[in-house]
Amino acid sequence: MPLLGRELAKRALFWLRSSRVTGERGIKAGGHIDFIKPLTLYYTGDLAYCAGTYQATNAGVTVDGRILIVLRKVNGKWLMAAHETVVRDQPL
Repeated sequence: MPLLGRELAKRALFWLRSSRVTGERGIKAGGHIDFIKPLTLYYTGDLAYCAGTYQATNAGVTVDGRILIVLRKVNGKWLMAAHETVVRDQPL
């Protein structure tokens, strides 16, 4: 992965692990992101996106799904513009 791509992936992971993104209530309840696996990373100019899979645990329940992160370069820094997670149907 090119150096810029690694930097974008690290920035995305930082934002997702912060309580601003994962939800303060979930963090206080002991929830956390176990891992994020980037599958696609694309950037051009001042926009980038990263799509992949993730696993998270909250209140003792582990779920996994897909994630999409959009970043925008503002004043020389990559900042998160948007993100979306979709939890995969879990077995009962």
